[in-house]
Amino acid sequence: KEIENSNEQFSSFELSVPNGPISFPFVGNMIQLGERPYEKMFEWSYKYGPIFKVYLGSQLVVVLNRTDVIREAFINYGEEFASRPNLYMTHTTLKGKGLLSSKYNSDYFEHKKFLVNK
Repeated sequence: KEIENSNEQFSSFELSVPNGPISFPFVGNMIQLGERPYEKMFEWSYKYGPIFKVYLGSQLVVVLNRTDVIREAFINYGEEFASRPNLYMTHTTLKGKGLLSSKYNSDYFEHKKFLVNK
């Protein structure tokens, strides 16, 4: 679904991603994070609010930086936050299988059940 605005087109996904710091090609925001990324993210939370985006390399990451926001996300939207990101190295190595890379579906529960019962 596309929305037209001021002769520019945006997908509905792009409109739902929160604001965040400007990122660089290939490295994203990793250079800006420095040696103490938790301090930089805390600083960014004052500028962008308790929910903001960063890029770790080319991977989009949505940061939740307040306990009430985190609690709401995991309680009200638990299934949406349960899946794992599709990271190139993990996907290449594990081919989408295993607890680390499986989506939140029946495969995930099978892997989890197998590991817990061992």
